[in-house]
Amino acid sequence: MVQCKFYKSQKISIDILRSLYGTLLSERATKILLVTNSELTRSSRDFLAHLNANIVVWEQQTFLTKILNRSKNENWKFIRDDYDAKYIVFEFKNHSEEGDNVDKQSVLQISDYLKTTIGKFGIICSKKPPVNSGLEERKDVFINQGKLIIFITNGHLKEMLMRKYVKQDPADVIIDLIDKFNLDF
Repeated sequence: MVQCKFYKSQKISIDILRSLYGTLLSERATKILLVTNSELTRSSRDFLAHLNANIVVWEQQTFLTKILNRSKNENWKFIRDDYDAKYIVFEFKNHSEEGDNVDKQSVLQISDYLKTTIGKFGIICSKKPPVNSGLEERKDVFINQGKLIIFITNGHLKEMLMRKYVKQDPADVIIDLIDKFNLDF
């Protein structure tokens, strides 16, 4: 499971981590990833240290390090070179309600983020797969602007975590999605 928190000045409190821990137990999840631009409070750090649960936190600099595309890994080098991706832009969509979908608007939103100074590669993460309008808009964005947007679902995230667990490269999942887009195009 992945949860994102964006705060202008608030830190990640122990209450947020307790809630995540409750979700981990109730959903019988094997791991939760918390991604935030903020930082943990001291009590939150202590809670995590003593918890012995699978809650991983990417905060501030760790988060920036994860999204900056400076890796020497061949997969990230391929994305950096082929799509001029100085950064990897992720858009997390919490679409779980009926009627909420990864659609044309979702693709246009992330496409707007992909500027010359950022690069031409973005990822939309969502519980739900994209609907036809999202798939069609992705093709149009690729044809007209050379920007590639891939869609990652919970299933892909689980596969990436499993690959990491068995000491394989999780980015292979992303490369497979790029290959599928290119072959299906």
